[in-house]
Amino acid sequence: MTTDETTDENVDENTKGTPEDVTKESAPAVEPTIEVAETTEEQAPPAEPVVEVVSQSAEEPGEKTEPEPQKMDQEKPAVGDSGEPQTATVEAKPVKSDIGSVIEGVVTAVSQQSVELDLDDGRPAIIERSEFGLHNERPDDIVSVGDKCFGVELDREHLSKRVVLSRAWALKEQAWQKAEELLESKELTKGLVTRTRGGGLEVDLGVPAFLPQSHLSLEPVTDLEGYIGQLIEFKVIEVNRDKQKLIVSRRSILNAQKRKELAEAFSNLKVGSVHKGTVDSIADYGVFVKIGDLTGLVHQTEWDWVQPKKLSKVTSVGEQVEVRIEKVNKKKRQISLSAKACRPDPWSELEIGSVHTGTVSRLVDYGAFVDVESLHGLVHISELSEYRVSHPSEVVMPGETVSVKLIEIDPKKRRVSFSIRQANEFHG
Repeated sequence: MTTDETTDENVDENTKGTPEDVTKESAPAVEPTIEVAETTEEQAPPAEPVVEVVSQSAEEPGEKTEPEPQKMDQEKPAVGDSGEPQTATVEAKPVKSDIGSVIEGVVTAVSQQSVELDLDDGRPAIIERSEFGLHNERPDDIVSVGDKCFGVELDREHLSKRVVLSRAWALKEQAWQKAEELLESKELTKGLVTRTRGGGLEVDLGVPAFLPQSHLSLEPVTDLEGYIGQLIEFKVIEVNRDKQKLIVSRRSILNAQKRKELAEAFSNLKVGSVHKGTVDSIADYGVFVKIGDLTGLVHQTEWDWVQPKKLSKVTSVGEQVEVRIEKVNKKKRQISLSAKACRPDPWSELEIGSVHTGTVSRLVDYGAFVDVESLHGLVHISELSEYRVSHPSEVVMPGETVSVKLIEIDPKKRRVSFSIRQANEFHG
């Protein structure tokens, strides 16, 4: 067999199964191939187009061969074309979105109404005055060209195709974060009082904070308006960002200052020193006297040399009184005072044998008690009269004025004894 014959046979063998396969996958496009396969040997060479048809049908069944070159032509610019379309595609590569994030840039232009800047990623951006500050500040009062400026990217684009930022939103976020840090650290901070609000004050902390009236001072406050415009110190006690709730207080600061002042005042107290005070309250067991910011107790026994039966009868709230410091307990913050120590002690002026005029206060079986000024002494029944008596009522009655002679003094027990009988002998 010659070479040409061998080739023809091979072609015949290769084309025998082709019509079936092509018919199954794409019958309309293969019918001409079947007619070519059944021709004589001289017509065998046209079988070459059949191989191309089969190959195309196997890869993309049902598609025509004509569109393929057009598809190739469309893809060429993306592969090797260096024209403008390829360059435009590279520059239009999307930048990662920073919406909701705080980003920075350099100010390129600033006016009363806006700030223009170039972001660190190369994009141009703008901040309008309404989004610049928390109190409608002029941008040109805050930043200058060349300064760094920040803001939060908003989900919209400016008419000039610039990224729109909100510096005010970023400042508010920073303020909330700062408030949370202050709550956790319990550090003190300062804020400007802007207005009164529902039983308290509103304080500017980047975001509005509420200072209740009860947390403003340790003493009752009636004039809240007087605090507007003041820069005051306080502590953050509650933060709830979801409810936009921020509460501050001055109470702990004031209590700390009060404790410090009291500690200093106590350290300056000296036992034996005399002070002028004001009666603050009265109890059955004593009188509370206020000396500056300190309050001490004058026990009933220390009010006067002669103990009164009822303290409310001899003094009243608001009365000015002179007292002496007798004892100081710094740990318990207690001060013991004495009022009688600032008054002349009648015992120091007593002389045995002196005659005085007094009043009979009460009678007992063994004698009568007589009050002489601040002295309260006993006239024994044997000293009532020259003659023997069975009961003091035979000689005197309560309320009666009598003359008595001082016949005995007991300084330790603070007791004195009088005699009506000897006083009468003295006058007689």
